[in-house]
This record gives sequence, C-alpha cells and structure tokens, in this order.
Amino acid sequence: GVYSEERIISDDGTESTFAVNVVAPFVITSLLLPHMLPKSNNDEKESRIVTASSISQCSHVRDWGDLGYLKRPYSAHAAYSESKLLDAMLTIELSSRLEAVGLAPQTITCNCLDPGTVNTK
Repeated sequence: GVYSEERIISDDGTESTFAVNVVAPFVITSLLLPHMLPKSNNDEKESRIVTASSISQCSHVRDWGDLGYLKRPYSAHAAYSESKLLDAMLTIELSSRLEAVGLAPQTITCNCLDPGTVNTK
C-alpha cells in the first residue's frame, strides 16, 4: 500500500492512494480468482485471499462522493483511512459472493487483517 503526503493524480485521473490501495488489489484479485476456482467437483484445492487493511480505517469521517479529493482539501490520513476501509469492505463483499455460490469458506477463504505498525523508513 501507499500513504502519500501529497495528492497525486495518475494519467487516467485516479488519486494515487485510492489507485494503489484499492484499485490495484481489486484488479489483481479479479485476475487471479479464476485460477483459484476448483477445476472439477473432485478438486479439493483450497485458496486464500488475504487483504492488508489498517486500524486507521476506523479513524476518519468519510466522504464517499469525493474519493479523488476534487471538492475537499487533500488529507493523507483520510485518503489512507478511506482506502483501507474500502479494502475491508471489498473483502467482506467478495467473501459473501463466494459464499453465495458455495465456494466460501470451504474452497476460498477471504481474510482481512491489520499487520500492525511497521517502520517502513
């Protein structure tokens, strides 16, 4: 993930914290998911999807209508917090959808975790 002190917009117009922390894991998971599915009824393969979130997801008021910070001042903490809450929400939704078709939790488990404070400097 990324925690950016400044608002950076990609060439396609996406705010970088949202792009790296939410869009990228979503796309990668979507591309890998077909390879996690059982090949046959006898396939006992078990797969896991693990999403890194953060306790900071609980610490900020959200503005879901302005995830790109076009109408409000950019806040690194808010952008990161929102992105990590979205990661958790997407993980819960994916798990629900997999369960609805009989794949979770027996075949594919979806987990979201806070790895704790990590000194990345």
